[in-house]
Amino acid sequence: MNFGSVILNIHNYIVISVLRRKQQLVNAKNEKLLAEQKLKNSRLNVEKLNSEVKSKQRDLSNFALNLTQNQEWVQRISAKLEQINSAKPSAKEQLFKEFEMEFRNKTTYDKDTKIVYERLDKLSDAFYSKLKTKFPKLSKNEIRLCSLIRLNMNSKSIATLQSITIASVNTSRYRLRKKLNLSENDDLDNFIQNI
Repeated sequence: MNFGSVILNIHNYIVISVLRRKQQLVNAKNEKLLAEQKLKNSRLNVEKLNSEVKSKQRDLSNFALNLTQNQEWVQRISAKLEQINSAKPSAKEQLFKEFEMEFRNKTTYDKDTKIVYERLDKLSDAFYSKLKTKFPKLSKNEIRLCSLIRLNMNSKSIATLQSITIASVNTSRYRLRKKLNLSENDDLDNFIQNI
């Protein structure tokens, strides 16, 4: 073997080694980019799943709240029926009309309330996130009360929407103020508007 062919072989070996090394670097870079993309996709999937879980939790909370309210309503209706059955014949007609009116109001209220809460939940996702981050101990009802206050609803409107008394709304507002660590001088409505 002559000296020229040895040099040529060494040259070819170096060129092939450099090309292989470049290809390995390109492959490593591509694998890194692919891994980063997979990680990004995984994060997006996790965020999507978390969002879906939160939505399901809200749905479950709404279902539990509605179930409780419906059980209370059924108890009231049962008491009314007993009252009608034990009433004098002259009073039965008036009691039955009141019963019928309450029944119709409940049906309308349930449909309207469901629509309002569905829209409220959709509009308030960012607000819910901020609120839960700043005040993680708030209950579902307290978060919903914050959302209604944020919509500039007064206590009377909130009471009507939730089918509770104004006194109950005021009690809820008082408890909410405590959980938000507001002083007597702090305005609850303004505080919630600025979250």
